[in-house]
Amino acid sequence: MLDIATAVLNGLDWQDEREPCQLDDDGFGSYLARLRSLCPRPEVGFFGPESVAWQVNREAALYLGGLRALLMQVAHPAVAEGVLQHSRFVRDPFGRAWNTFVAVQTIIFGTADEAIQVAWEVFRRHRRVRGPMPPDCPAELGRSYDAADPELILWVHATLIESAAWTLEHFVAPLDDGFKHRLYVEGQVFALFFGLTPRRQPPDWRSFVAWFRRRLDWPWWFGTEGSRRVAAALLGDIWWARPLKPALRFWAACTLPPQIRDKLGLRTPAGYTHAFHAATRAIRSQLPALPGLLRYTPFYHRARRRLPAAGVAMASAPGATAAAAGAIRRTTAPRSRSMASGPISAEK
Repeated sequence: MLDIATAVLNGLDWQDEREPCQLDDDGFGSYLARLRSLCPRPEVGFFGPESVAWQVNREAALYLGGLRALLMQVAHPAVAEGVLQHSRFVRDPFGRAWNTFVAVQTIIFGTADEAIQVAWEVFRRHRRVRGPMPPDCPAELGRSYDAADPELILWVHATLIESAAWTLEHFVAPLDDGFKHRLYVEGQVFALFFGLTPRRQPPDWRSFVAWFRRRLDWPWWFGTEGSRRVAAALLGDIWWARPLKPALRFWAACTLPPQIRDKLGLRTPAGYTHAFHAATRAIRSQLPALPGLLRYTPFYHRARRRLPAAGVAMASAPGATAAAAGAIRRTTAPRSRSMASGPISAEK
């Protein structure tokens, strides 16, 4: 198996005291050129069909955790202030979600050059996102925000990794420890595209989970009016989304960690809990029967069509059976366990 993630992480050896996200344009451009040079199969990309990243991010079911991840991100007042002041977020909150989805999918399923281009565009956009925090900001948070702050990038990245694992376990299948470890290691490669190296992250999955749980107890979630305003937009408090407001609040209440949910004043009465569990069971039972065209994302399907030209053999197109649903492999690699049958594991 071609372990692209390990090759990239071992080859980087970042020595600068700054994180790449803190560099100027020339410095970040040089960093991206170095990152590009570490990819052993540029035509395949930085992950490839044997990766856990492909298995996870091909699942359209990840959409079900999107609201959860977004609300956790903007719970941080500095993140919320950035999107509030430098985007149309309050008028079009789900536009940012779509942009994030496209960026993630391109990095995971695109060629090395496509992934590098996304990283460059995000970096240039983030360079402009900085300014003063509002007057109601707690003094403990500082007086300014900067999208190039490694701590903010770490938090946003962490919500994506944690929510991906949470969503898969709830709606697709249980994940074994080996799969979670590979998800986290490949997530460290993913973070490189946003200028964050592994030295700023917990070293492994177990450490990450412990860190994330401690972080949820932070007292300043939604600590400004701006952050609460952004959350309200996500929960349907804009004119065109008001018909969806009950459903959005229900989904947020049932999926968010209690510490974040409680800050929003959301409650989970028994009826919510029963309805959510019923929805979870229904989705997990029906997902294996979906044809691949519906179950998996368009970016995954595009990558499947592209890679044979790069000399990578793909399994037959995923279909309605459990056996077909998990089969992406190279001709020289052992067959992967189906994602639709039992706990998902990562084969070495």
